[in-house]
Amino acid sequence: MGQNNPLPDFDNISGAFTTLGVEIPRLRNHQQLAQEIRQGQQQLQQQMQQMQQSQQRFQQQMQQSQQQLQQQMQQMQQSQQQFQQQIQQQFSTFSRRLVVIENTTIQIKNKQSCQANPAARLSPLLNPVTGDIIPDCPTTAAQIHKLTAAQATRLLEILQVPVPAGTVEVKKTALLQQFL
Repeated sequence: MGQNNPLPDFDNISGAFTTLGVEIPRLRNHQQLAQEIRQGQQQLQQQMQQMQQSQQRFQQQMQQSQQQLQQQMQQMQQSQQQFQQQIQQQFSTFSRRLVVIENTTIQIKNKQSCQANPAARLSPLLNPVTGDIIPDCPTTAAQIHKLTAAQATRLLEILQVPVPAGTVEVKKTALLQQFL
């Protein structure tokens, strides 16, 4: 043969066949490995789905717990507001009763003073709502007798006494009874 057509290298061919003999059985291992990898991927996907489901359940439970907590907070706030209103009502009632007692004490003192001296000075009465001395409150029986119908009506209304119908004298008498 000529130099243009060299002969095959049988050593190389033999080595290639030897390599193929070793590597081909390994291809079977590769298929088995690929199958194991696919199974592993499927297991991971299942675990991820389970984790996502667990996370969703946890989030739902957290939302439910948060809603329950908000409802409980609202109920507590309502209860607190009701309690505060009750306390305020009781305090107002107590304050009014205290003013009534103070006014009764003032009436007794005024009556005793007027019995001893008809021109005696009257102690001013307290407003049952505020507990303060009534502004422009008469300090003598003579001042009560000089009041107009409107002034007598205003004082009776402040004292939360029914305003009698009739003349100014009827109103002044009703007012004088509040002082004595």
